[in-house]
Amino acid sequence: MAELVIDEKALQADIDEARARVVDTKELYKWVCSLLFFRYGITPTTNRLYQLVRKGSMQTVTTALSTFWQDLREKSRIKIEHPGVPESLIAVTGDMIAAIWEKASLEAKSQFDAALAEAHTEVEATRSLADEAKRSAIALGSSVTALQTKIDQARAALTTANSEIQMERHAHAASAARFETVQVEARGLRDALADARKDFAIQLDKAREAVQLSEERLRAAERRALLEIDRERDGRTAAESVASDIRARTLTAESKFNERLQAQALDLGAVRGKLEAVGHELEKREAQNATLRQQSVQLEVRCCDLGSALESSRTELAAVMAKL
Repeated sequence: MAELVIDEKALQADIDEARARVVDTKELYKWVCSLLFFRYGITPTTNRLYQLVRKGSMQTVTTALSTFWQDLREKSRIKIEHPGVPESLIAVTGDMIAAIWEKASLEAKSQFDAALAEAHTEVEATRSLADEAKRSAIALGSSVTALQTKIDQARAALTTANSEIQMERHAHAASAARFETVQVEARGLRDALADARKDFAIQLDKAREAVQLSEERLRAAERRALLEIDRERDGRTAAESVASDIRARTLTAESKFNERLQAQALDLGAVRGKLEAVGHELEKREAQNATLRQQSVQLEVRCCDLGSALESSRTELAAVMAKL
């Protein structure tokens, strides 16, 4: 049989509530024994009890545990009180009914434990799938919480059923009618377990459908992401094409610019040649101008000499005229 998963937090909460409610230490330990055995399906031990309660001495724990097992054995034995029934038949019938009841209880508990373990396994698998589907985590968590609530209700129903069986066994004489009643209750418990199993299966199917829906949504999101990537890739290809066109135009412009620079360099060389020729011509003209300036100076000197000679001639002529 699969190992049951115990909710330690819930167990500790129940024990803390009992510590606040039950004052007597021995009664507290007896109550914890019943809690572990009937509600959580755990066989109580001395060390386990002391670790959970941590109150009183180990002798108190041992005494309470022994009292619990003794009370349980006494309650599990059915007493038949009917006048005229032989003692041997009463003992045999009581033992037989007790054995049948214990077997029915064990079978019901075994089936419930198996269903509970299977439900826990399915819930864990569902939680693992829910972790992969991010968008449905909240809904799946609610489904798991509902399943846990169903399990707790089934446990409480089983505990109530066991309590009712104990009360009925002490309140009525265990006769043939009681034997039939126990069988009916056992069948009803099996039916309840079957119904609980069906309920668990329905809830798990719903959880699986939610997970499948989440996976479909995730695949749709992946497809959309791939489309966006393709669009981005196409845009990048177009941008690269435009960039290539721009680079080609730039290279063409640079080639034309270089050609213009070369042409301008040739023109500049021609202009420089012309400027050099003009410079040489200017030098020649400056030399000619210098010669002309020199000649002009000489002419001016000659003019001055001629003017002086003319004045002398005028003076002499004036003197001659005066003499006449």
